Amino acid sequence: MKGRLEDRLSMALAAQQVLNDNISLWNSISAMVTEFSNLGTKIAEIEGARGIQEQDTKGVAIDKGEKRRKVIEAALLVIGSLKAFAIANENNTLLKKIDYTRAQMEKVRDTILVDQLKIVRDEANANVTALADYNLTQTEINKLNVSSVSNQF
Repeated sequence: MKGRLEDRLSMALAAQQVLNDNISLWNSISAMVTEFSNLGTKIAEIEGARGIQEQDTKGVAIDKGEKRRKVIEAALLVIGSLKAFAIANENNTLLKKIDYTRAQMEKVRDTILVDQLKIVRDEANANVTALADYNLTQTEINKLNVSSVSNQF
């Protein structure tokens, strides 16, 4: 919470304490009772929001980076088999289509990475039977399930 907002909360808490200490003086005034209740509600809302703001979210970024690293590793395995297949069959179109490096995949934004994964997955699925000779299974291709990957980033 920013300092200015913390000062306002402290002021509201102090006002609430003064009103609590002197409740017998104003308890018969219905407007004061209503506003005192409103003050308590607002303080509770602010404290609830402050609790959310104070949470450390660094773990989320760490988890995201770890998921990204794993999917890139899975993609590179598929890309390696696809490249070997493309070279063996002199398929330069396929070779250029899936010519991604680790460095390229690590640098791109999440949505572009998802697009690259789709291309690799689709090409692997199109050649899945032939890729068995290159030690690539459907299980390894399924690790590039883009719908679950895009939700992770």
